Amino acid sequence: MSVVAAQPPRRRRRRYWLLGTTLLVLAAAVVKAVAFRSYLVVEQSMWPTLEGDSDRVLVQRLADRPRRWQVWVFEADEPGEQRLVVKRVVGLTGEYVDIRDGDLYVGASRDRMGRLRRSPTVVDQLMVPVFPTADGQAGADRFNVRSGALRGDGTSLVLEGDLVAHLRTGPGGSLREGVYDDHRSDGGEIVEGKHVVTDLRVDLEVEAVDEGAELQVWHDLGGAEEHRAVCVGKGRLMLRRGGQWEAKPGRELPWSGRFPLKLRMETVDGRFRVASLDRDLEVERVLFEAERDTSRYGQYSRLRLVLTGGDGARLSDFRVSRDTYWAWPDHLLATATGPYHVDRGYFVLGDNALVSGDSRETGPVSDRRLVGRVWGVIWPLSRVRSLP
Repeated sequence: MSVVAAQPPRRRRRRYWLLGTTLLVLAAAVVKAVAFRSYLVVEQSMWPTLEGDSDRVLVQRLADRPRRWQVWVFEADEPGEQRLVVKRVVGLTGEYVDIRDGDLYVGASRDRMGRLRRSPTVVDQLMVPVFPTADGQAGADRFNVRSGALRGDGTSLVLEGDLVAHLRTGPGGSLREGVYDDHRSDGGEIVEGKHVVTDLRVDLEVEAVDEGAELQVWHDLGGAEEHRAVCVGKGRLMLRRGGQWEAKPGRELPWSGRFPLKLRMETVDGRFRVASLDRDLEVERVLFEAERDTSRYGQYSRLRLVLTGGDGARLSDFRVSRDTYWAWPDHLLATATGPYHVDRGYFVLGDNALVSGDSRETGPVSDRRLVGRVWGVIWPLSRVRSLP
C-alpha cells in the first residue's frame, strides 16, 4: 500500500514563494553592494573609449588581478586627496615598457622589446566626419578634390570623371590635409595634434564601379614612400603599391566580381590588412595581411581616392578611423633613457594620452590602490556596452 504525501495548502506555497523571492532579491542586493559599484567618469583621459562627464561605468570590485588591456579604476596617489581615476593596464610587474611613434612596446628586458598588438584594438573616429555628415550631406566638402568631381546625394558618395581627392581632417573649421593625433582636452574641446598618425582604418561599401573604371583607395605615408592601395574595378580586386601618383602592378585578391562589395583596409598595430566585411561591417574574411614598418615615415599620412577610366563609382558606409596615438610627455623626452622598468605594480595609460596623467609621470599603480575592473558602460543608453 503506497502513501501519497499531501500537497501543502495554496497559502503555504505562496508564503514559500514570497520568502524565496525576497531572499533572492536581498542576496542580489548584497552581491551588488559588495562586488559592483557604479562610477561616473569625470575626466577625458580615456576618450574615446569613455566619455568624460557622460559615461557611467559598472566597476567589478571583486575582480582577479589586472590583465593587459583591461580598464581599471584605482585611487589617485595624491597626498590629502581621495579621488578615483580610470586607466588602461598596458604593463605588468617585471616588464619593460616603451612608446615609439605612437605604438607600445613591451619586453622582458631592454633587449627583448616587441610591439604590442592591442586586444581589443583601440580605434577612434576622426574628428571630421566623412560620410554622412551631421546635416545629412555625404561629406563631399571633406575632400580636397584635385580633378574630377565628388558629390553626395545624402545616401552615397558619388565619384565622377578622372578623380583625385585627398581627405582633409581637423577639428572644427580647421580642415587640413593629412591625419594627426587630434584629441579632446579636459574641458571637452577638440585640440589639434602635432604627430602624424599612420595607423588608419577605412571601412566602405562599394555600391558600383562603372565598366572600364577602377576605384583606388590609397593610404600614403610621406617620407617612407610607403603608398598602398586597394583597387576595385574591371572585374578584379587588386592590392597595389607605388609612388605618390602611379600604381605599380599589384596582387589580385579573391572576389566574386559582384557588387555591393564591403571592404576594410587598415594599417594598425604593425600590420597591413585587407578584409571583406559582412552586412554589420564586421570582418568576414581576411584577404591579405602582412607586417609593416612604422618606424620610417614623416611629412604626412594621407587618405586618397583615385578614379581612373569609365564614368564613375558610388560608395556608401564610408568611415575612416585612426588608431589611438600614445606618446611620452614632452618634458620627459629630454631626459628619457630608454624603456621604463615596472619593478612592481601595473603600468597604466589613458587612451587619450595627450591629456592623461598616468604611469608615465606618476609610476606604476600598486595593488593597494586598485578599486576594481571596469565591466562596462551602463549609461547613457546610447553608449551601453561591455568592455573586455
